[in-house]
Amino acid sequence: MRTTPNVKEKFEPLEKCINEVFIPRIFGGPVNTLIREITKLPTKYTGLNIFDPVEISTREFQASKNATTSQVKNIIQQKLEINDVEWAEQQEEMNEEHKKISKNKKKESLEKLENIISEVDGPLRRQIEDLRQPGTSSWLTTLPIREYGFVLNKQEFKDALAIRYMLPLADISETCGCGESATIEHLLSCMRGGYTNARHNQVRDITAIMMKNSGCGDVKIEPTLLPLTGEELNKNSNTREMARLDVSGRNFWSKGDKIFADIRIFNSLAPTNQINTIEKTAEIHEGQKKRAYGERILNVERATFTPLVFSTIGTFGPEAERFYKRLAGLYSVKSKQSYNDAIRYIRLRLSFCILKSVLIQIRGYRGSLPFYPDLIDMNLVPLFLL
Repeated sequence: MRTTPNVKEKFEPLEKCINEVFIPRIFGGPVNTLIREITKLPTKYTGLNIFDPVEISTREFQASKNATTSQVKNIIQQKLEINDVEWAEQQEEMNEEHKKISKNKKKESLEKLENIISEVDGPLRRQIEDLRQPGTSSWLTTLPIREYGFVLNKQEFKDALAIRYMLPLADISETCGCGESATIEHLLSCMRGGYTNARHNQVRDITAIMMKNSGCGDVKIEPTLLPLTGEELNKNSNTREMARLDVSGRNFWSKGDKIFADIRIFNSLAPTNQINTIEKTAEIHEGQKKRAYGERILNVERATFTPLVFSTIGTFGPEAERFYKRLAGLYSVKSKQSYNDAIRYIRLRLSFCILKSVLIQIRGYRGSLPFYPDLIDMNLVPLFLL
């Protein structure tokens, strides 16, 4: 389409195949026109980058023509040699044209996204607005590397798309094991089965390992806070004996100093979390953590405290952003790799960790198992004495 003009109609069979075969295959069924329009957008603008070749063929040809004007001119004039000055000028001209093309594509995508947002309301509108946050689409654009856990099976991929665009989940019971309606919003909040805790614990463990690998010392999981001996704290402080946080370590913000971090992954689809923007909601959860632990850690532990807040769609709270950027800086120094590679790896690892835990929570069994009295104690000694 970039080299041949007026081929718009030639791509109609391809678009028909995309609509009627490819998209239903990856979604697990046909989708409506609105979802198809969303999928045409780049992933950073909530789409899947499955463009419509009929729509873009004319634009792509014109963009290619504009970007190669100087090369075409050289060919027509049969130039066998180009001096350094002229070559530099042509390269600069081409770079400027590429920037212009990129800017126009971005503008067009944003306009389409705003039009889509104006046409929808309710949970889907909020979900689309939330998906514009950095990191929420990184799982769609990375290579499927099994070694790092960057892989999904076909059911997980379809479920991830259903959650992303608020579509019905296929082949799932209408009722949760707790008796409530099995909506995505409920399943991500249901405590039965321990999936909510597992979601939290996986992020905790990965964070601790990355801190250790980045050169932090004395890294602990679920460290116990020092007991209180009469210290006066604010009324919202956690004053329990044997209170624990998720992760602690040293040499993070400064040499020798100790840091405590506590993790929370909130359900972005819960009604209480949809009152404010997702950024404001993350700040509210951070504030709750700070009121509960900040003063105790500062005045009793003489350490720093960072609440690490995430949403179930993969957004980071402001404090988490600062924390993992610092972690990427430490890791890049220790591993002698670039900061950009380090922060990208950390974001991807956390993104897939949260996504997979959410998918497990959606499909996880919450019913009761059969009862066998002889398996209560699992005493196997008699078996070996026969």
